[in-house]
Amino acid sequence: MAREQHWDKNLQLLLLLIIGFNILPHMSSIPVWSTALAFVFLTWKALSLFRGVARPPRWFLWSVSIGCVCGVFAEYHTILGQEPASAILVTLASAKLLETNRYRDAMFVIFTSFFLLMAHLLDSQSILTTVFMAVDVMMITALMFQLHKQERRHSARSFRPVMKTLGLAIPVWIFLFVAFPRFSAGLWGLKEGGRASSGFSDGLDPGGIESLIESDEPALRVKFNGLVPSMDQMYWRGSILTVADGLVWKKPKERMVATDILVPSPKSPALFSYDAYLEPRFQSWIFTLDFPDSVSINQHGSNQLRKKSGFIFENLHPTNKVVTYSASATSTSPLQRLLDEDRERNLQLPLDLDPRILSLAKNLASEARLTAATALLPTLSDRIADRTENWFMQQGFRYTKSPGPLRAGNGRVQLAQFLFETKKGFCEHYAGSFATLMRAAGVPARVTIGFLGATRNDYGGYFVVRDLDAHAWAEIWREDANKKGVGRWVRVDPTAMIAPLRIQMGGDFNLLDPASYSGALTKA
Repeated sequence: MAREQHWDKNLQLLLLLIIGFNILPHMSSIPVWSTALAFVFLTWKALSLFRGVARPPRWFLWSVSIGCVCGVFAEYHTILGQEPASAILVTLASAKLLETNRYRDAMFVIFTSFFLLMAHLLDSQSILTTVFMAVDVMMITALMFQLHKQERRHSARSFRPVMKTLGLAIPVWIFLFVAFPRFSAGLWGLKEGGRASSGFSDGLDPGGIESLIESDEPALRVKFNGLVPSMDQMYWRGSILTVADGLVWKKPKERMVATDILVPSPKSPALFSYDAYLEPRFQSWIFTLDFPDSVSINQHGSNQLRKKSGFIFENLHPTNKVVTYSASATSTSPLQRLLDEDRERNLQLPLDLDPRILSLAKNLASEARLTAATALLPTLSDRIADRTENWFMQQGFRYTKSPGPLRAGNGRVQLAQFLFETKKGFCEHYAGSFATLMRAAGVPARVTIGFLGATRNDYGGYFVVRDLDAHAWAEIWREDANKKGVGRWVRVDPTAMIAPLRIQMGGDFNLLDPASYSGALTKA
């Protein structure tokens, strides 16, 4: 009996080591309190084995388990998903270890270890993770052999069946690796070339977004707290582009720190509040519902944001984990003062712009000046924007996912070809050309890239923003009639005039067969 108790102690020690080993890769992604609580339980188990410390009563373990679930829900506002489930598993497995003294308890710990390993594999498939998996599987398999043997011997010979079984599985591993490769990351789990594989870039180039919408891969999951915006309100801003070269738009080379100077005015109430879960492939990108009011990252180890010009937010600590953040949005942008250098930046035109473009913008501005102000078009910039959109409508422009290649050359040449020859384009064509025309007419303008739309998941009660929801639109400066230099940035989406169904349907519009809708979408 004494010998059996001795080996039972070794068996429980192996259980303790395996749970501790499986907790390690989750430490960076679960709440700190969850990790701390797990290691308190592991330490308690070790003291119980070696120092005879009494085990806690079952009512205590049940209370802790329920408190853990409540704590995870308070942390993530859900218990579903990889990170919340991992946090619960880590705490419950370590708590269960304290009362493990039967075969059934040991099997529960073993199966929980496999679940913890699978949760880690969902997050990373690097070489180091593969090595970790191999060692972990070997330890768990050895434990299962020891658990089912009537006579437990602690010798190298006792591990021969384990190594033989794992050896037989190696050809299957190799086959699965070749047939279903999972190593999309670099050698050590880093993105190749140091770039995110999001499909998004720091600029707008004809064809960029067009290639992105071929994928329906989830980019962002959003759970609204209360009021839910309509489809045509779901603009998710990601980056501001101010350097114009025809149809090609880029971010400035210098880092655009926040230069937005707000002017005291009645604040618009927050209409929408939500929690967002952004896929790790987007690295430092943060997408916020237009127009952002407040943003805060909830991700552990990544609790800082950089606010950039144009109310764009950037994650200071890119991670290979899902980024969780909370935000709210208002109906209008805040009243602010436009600095002279910002005005100049947002009026800058590319050199050698086609004279026809300059002439067109001048005529549109002249027509707008002759148009009386209305409640819907109170300022000159609004009237110029309206005239420009009407021009697109009158000239028979079409929205198409396959506009065909433009003439080889720079963005200025392609812009002229699009405006006066092909007249077929995607959202990026219309956003870039519209903003250029507005600048040529004397209105500060810029291009915003992000997403438009989301699909509701009825089972989870949340919305999914997909790659095919990628979109580009323009923003123009609406100056206050009574205060020079004071105004607001206003969203203008020319795609809404060319293809209103794109706005009403979100990214699902991009799934339609071109033959199923008329080229005269402007009549819709």
